Amino acid sequence: MEKRIEDLEVRFAFQEECVDALNNQQHAQQKEIDALQREVAQLKQLLQQSGGSGDEIIDEPPPHY
Repeated sequence: MEKRIEDLEVRFAFQEECVDALNNQQHAQQKEIDALQREVAQLKQLLQQSGGSGDEIIDEPPPHY
């Protein structure tokens, strides 16, 4: 019986470590997502300030042609 309890404690400790690692990873990813969202908002604002709507399609061949 004591062996089973010890095994369960080891499993629990491992799971706790895994949950902590996943939580840290999720936190880091959320920070990156937030930064990217701010950057997109800044780019949208810059595009609006420049007078472009972003809908114009330039149908020109690249300069190397």
